Order: sequence, then structure tokens, then C-alpha cells
Amino acid sequence: MKAGKVRRSIQRFNDYASDLIHSDMNNFDNRLNVLLEFFRTDELLSNIHNQLTDTSSINLNSWYDEVSKTRTGMAGSGKLILPVNLEERISLMYQILNLMQEDKKEPFNFVRPFYTSRSNRFDDYVRFFNENFSEPLLREISYKLEDLDLDLPEDDRQEIQNIPMVQIIHNAQNVVQQSVNGNNNSQSASINVNEGQLDNLLSELRKEIAEQIKDNDKQQESLETVSAVEETLKSDTPSIKAAGMLLKTLPALGSISSIASAIMTFIS
Repeated sequence: MKAGKVRRSIQRFNDYASDLIHSDMNNFDNRLNVLLEFFRTDELLSNIHNQLTDTSSINLNSWYDEVSKTRTGMAGSGKLILPVNLEERISLMYQILNLMQEDKKEPFNFVRPFYTSRSNRFDDYVRFFNENFSEPLLREISYKLEDLDLDLPEDDRQEIQNIPMVQIIHNAQNVVQQSVNGNNNSQSASINVNEGQLDNLLSELRKEIAEQIKDNDKQQESLETVSAVEETLKSDTPSIKAAGMLLKTLPALGSISSIASAIMTFIS
């Protein structure tokens, strides 16, 4: 995958997100469908979809039942209380966007417990929905994609060996397992490798990460990913597929990608 193709995916996301945020009752459904289809099928964005549809951290129905109890009986009297935790909040909002599509629920019906309009125009409810769900969610994802864009090679023609995985939910093991099982690509096997050689490669990878990634938070995140790779490969039930998907989350800087590829070649 070339750097230019990654940038094009990011640009399309920004365009589709803007379309939805500025939608009205006449085009909300269509723009939502376009955006969600892009999430599910784009090579870069699909891993974000897999992370945000994991309902282990928060249950949409339970949340809606709880906030609906804050109503006093009148339309718009309920308190719209979203999770304080960022990962739970964006997971919830993405589930809500999918609910609008899957159950054909109109924003009018969904937000009526929390909002009322004197004019009762559907456009007002669409605007309220986008301001409180669509825009905050898409803004957070945009921040992550902007960080990824900064790590891409300047030359759009440069090939990136490992497609970057944008981590929205910072539980790499669960994200990888979901992605693998969700695509029916589960691959676990006994990996007969010389642990000394593997340790050397992992050590080289950690050293390259320390040299190439100057941002402390990003460096620490990448080092944690390497530790997760090591744990995956040395577990009682090692998974080559899971290790490979974890390695794809590392930024394509310096020799990071080539060392990651060497690890995959070695264990395969």
C-alpha cells in the first residue's frame, strides 16, 4: 500500500465525515450509509470499524435504558449523559451511528427524550444528533488519522509494507483477536523458532523504535505493541496471524517496517 493511498483514505474519511455532519433530513440516511460503508470496506478504516463495534466495553441498550430514566415525562427532559472515558464514549457513539442504519431509526425518535424543538422540524433533530454524536465521534477519529498522516513518508509513491493500524481502543490483543476471528482468518499454530534469534529481532525492533519515534507517547505505545507481539508468539497457543496484525500497527519509519517483515518471515 503506497503512502499516497493511505492519504487518500484519510481525505475521503474527512470528506464523508463533513458530509454527514452538515446533513439534513433529506440526505442524512444516504450520507450515513456512504460513511459506514467506507468504514467497513476501506483497507485503512476497516480496522477502526472492527475496534469500535466491539461491545465488550459498553452496551448500547443498557446505556440508553439508563439515560432514558432521567426523563420526567416530557419530551426533551432527559439528560444526555455520555461516558467520561474516551474509548467508551467513541465506541458508544459509533454503535449509535450503526443503529441509525441497521434498525432504520430516525434521529428524531432517538434524540427526542433529550431534545425538543418549538418548530418540531426534523432538520432540528438531525442537527442535534450530529452535534452530539456524529461530530464528536468523527472529530476524535480525525485526530488519530492526523497523527498517522504525520508519520507517513513524504513521497506518496513510497510503498508501505505493513498497512498501519490506527488504535482507537488501546487494547491491542482484543483488537487483533476480533479482526482475525471476524474475518474467519484465525491462525494459531506451534511456532518452532529459535527464541534467541527471535529475541535478537525484537531487540533490534525496540532499538529502531527508540531511535525513530521522537514523540514519547507514540514511542511508548509502539514499544507496548512489540511486547504484545512477543507475548503472542511465546504463549502456549501462539498466533502468527495475531502477531502480524500487531506488527502492522507500527509506524513506517526508518527500518521499523523491514525489521517487522523480517520477524514475520522468520516465524513463518
